[in-house]
Amino acid sequence: RGDRRGWAIPVLIRNTEYHYTAMSVFEDGVVDAWEGLDLPLLRRRIETGWVATHIPRRGRLVLGELGEVVVEKFEPSASGQEIEARALAAIAHYNTALANLVDLGGDPAHRVGKFRSAKLPSMDCTHVRKIDDATNVPALTSLVIDASSSKEPKLTRCFTYADGKVRIGTEGDLMGIDGLLEALRAGRLTTLASQGHWLEIDGVGAVRFAAYARVGISNTELVRRSRAYVTRIGGMALRRQRPSGRYPVVRVSEEAATSEPARDEASAPFRAGGRP
Repeated sequence: RGDRRGWAIPVLIRNTEYHYTAMSVFEDGVVDAWEGLDLPLLRRRIETGWVATHIPRRGRLVLGELGEVVVEKFEPSASGQEIEARALAAIAHYNTALANLVDLGGDPAHRVGKFRSAKLPSMDCTHVRKIDDATNVPALTSLVIDASSSKEPKLTRCFTYADGKVRIGTEGDLMGIDGLLEALRAGRLTTLASQGHWLEIDGVGAVRFAAYARVGISNTELVRRSRAYVTRIGGMALRRQRPSGRYPVVRVSEEAATSEPARDEASAPFRAGGRP
């Protein structure tokens, strides 16, 4: 079915632990929340807590490659209704009429006796920096803590592009990998959060955690992975997008990553207020 455009919306997935991850929402109404869903099924997953809006005290929160923390207190910034509104606005950004949306009939899986198989195949999601209508630069997406502001440190995304450029968050300026290394050395960025302090988690809320259950990668490892990605791509600065015949490859474009879907307030970045 070829490529599908979409948005990456930060959410919490509850799968034993709570996982901070990106939920991909496609222009045809397909939602990837660690399983292929449509909009009614997304609403059900929010109601059952699979897509979570709260973390209890002593709950464990996995921050991707940055490790796992034991939560002392969590303050959400988005309700279930707001998450659903963000998904709908993301679809409308590319499909304003909301036409021909996928309908999975109330179940994400086919059932044959005791066996179940997903109705939608696995989805390959790639963030890209859009150059023009035909040219995109793919990126490795990592997590990093932005400590450059006088406000609370913020967990956000670090995009390392195939041409060697790096962007922190969706609105940061482009820099080279050497710029990333300099920011890490200067303490403006880090991969290790301070225990007992508030950490803003971009798009979902803020957390104060008691301890690390598992420490993740170091600053040095983040830089090493970024360099390895650029090398592995073969120094290719640009990649032409061609129909792949697979369903679906999300190209989260620069346009989609830096503007609010349909100007919906629920999709505005989380801004932390004062903490007790």
